[in-house]
Amino acid sequence: EAIALPPSELVAELPLSHKPGDVIIAKGPHGTLEIKPHPDEKPGQTLRYAVKPAPEFEIEVPPDSKPGDPLRFARDDGAVICVVVPPKLKPGSIFTVVPPVLMVRVPEQARTGDYVVFRNKDSEWWRAKVPTELKFGTFFAARMPDPMMSYFVS
Repeated sequence: EAIALPPSELVAELPLSHKPGDVIIAKGPHGTLEIKPHPDEKPGQTLRYAVKPAPEFEIEVPPDSKPGDPLRFARDDGAVICVVVPPKLKPGSIFTVVPPVLMVRVPEQARTGDYVVFRNKDSEWWRAKVPTELKFGTFFAARMPDPMMSYFVS
């Protein structure tokens, strides 16, 4: 069974003994992760890594809209999407939206092309195929077909 979690952020402090090119071990929400920090990141610095998929949409807040207002629009495939204007945004502000996903941590024995099973927050079982590209070498975004799961605003 693979572990799945909603899109989130991993926070780690770069050890004072860190040298460029070194890999660090960070404690994630479900175990440790190996991360190779960017060469510009300095020892002692707090690092933040998004464990989430790339945005699917970029939306401009329409005139006469305010935080908390629902926005509805149609995707190219005809599906109607509803998102809520995030706090502190005004008309003309731009925000990104990621699809309804769970971030699945690939078990050590699984390989590209294998199917893994995981549970959502309601303990329902799901299955997804491990893709070629993984976030931090261990996570991938499994799109959830449940229309009740709202889009996440990033």
